[in-house]
Amino acid sequence: MRVLIISVRADFGGGPEHIYQLIKNSKKIEYFIACPDDKPYYERFQKELTATRMIEIPHRKFNFNTLIKLIKFIKKNKIQLIHSHGKGAGIYSRPLALLTKKLCIHTFHGLHIEDYSPISKFLYINLERALSLFTKKIIAVSSGEKNLLIDNRIASAKKINLIENGIEVPDNIDNEYKEQKYIKIITANRFNYQKNADLILQIAIELKKISKDYKFKIEVLGTGEDFDKINEAVKNQDLTETISLLGAKNNPRDYYKNALCFLSTSRWEGMPLAPLEAMSEGIPVIATNVVGNKDIIIDKKTGLLFDLNSPKEGAELIKKLVSNLELRNNISKNGYEQVKNKYNVKTMVENTVGLYRKVQAIGREAKRV
Repeated sequence: MRVLIISVRADFGGGPEHIYQLIKNSKKIEYFIACPDDKPYYERFQKELTATRMIEIPHRKFNFNTLIKLIKFIKKNKIQLIHSHGKGAGIYSRPLALLTKKLCIHTFHGLHIEDYSPISKFLYINLERALSLFTKKIIAVSSGEKNLLIDNRIASAKKINLIENGIEVPDNIDNEYKEQKYIKIITANRFNYQKNADLILQIAIELKKISKDYKFKIEVLGTGEDFDKINEAVKNQDLTETISLLGAKNNPRDYYKNALCFLSTSRWEGMPLAPLEAMSEGIPVIATNVVGNKDIIIDKKTGLLFDLNSPKEGAELIKKLVSNLELRNNISKNGYEQVKNKYNVKTMVENTVGLYRKVQAIGREAKRV
């Protein structure tokens, strides 16, 4: 089967990583990719495919010239199925399905309406409802996301399929925390409204208040539109000894080693990959109690959840792990086992390819009728 993947992002992020794992681990599908020439994933996709099976499109921008290019690309390469990832890609894929009479699957990776004004939210929800008419199947990457799609009447429950994210999981881990000169907390952030980097600063301030006996260092991986603003705030609020902004890294897992915990401050998620990767490395996750995060964490067993509006609670949970290493190591072990058994990349790939086959069969049946 020939499948065209569409993404309007190929920079650092969970969506591009999800696509990379999909094409890397499902060799029975002949993949083609439409995405921007962003680092690092454009080059990673090229290594898995060839230049002739890729087409460059604008970064997070729609235009009709690109739509025409994609129509020609689909016809030239005899694409049978279109699979879009993320909101922007979905604006391309559903018109393409209509114009080329190809089957279409769309993965949301988060509904992303929390920062919209009421009018923008109304318009976007109704746009997605209209686009869903030209979508054969929709994939939700977490139960929470699926419920959001149903609650907002994006499509019928019958059309929405739950296929949870999957990651590569090491065969074994060393989950014992070893003391060092400072207590290391790791986090990854895209520095935008959703990922909520301001909360990292608020937690750092609370840590300085409640934990005078310990020296903490929050290492933040990633970049994004608010990076400079947060960098300036770190300096202005005298947090340079507590927070280190390390920028985007090609090897984020290397930075997880010997961290006390991983911190997630998101306002919402589809299903976050970075916390899953931390859990797979034996790093306990402390995360906001929001959609996506609470889908992967069993509170007090495989991770710890705190109120989005309470940086003090987040800081207290970090302090709790410092004073109770037995709890920390138990959560580490339980989190690893949960990811290994439920969120491994093999299961995600099998379920996605299975859905491709199912949609293909539905298309064949429709042609016969």
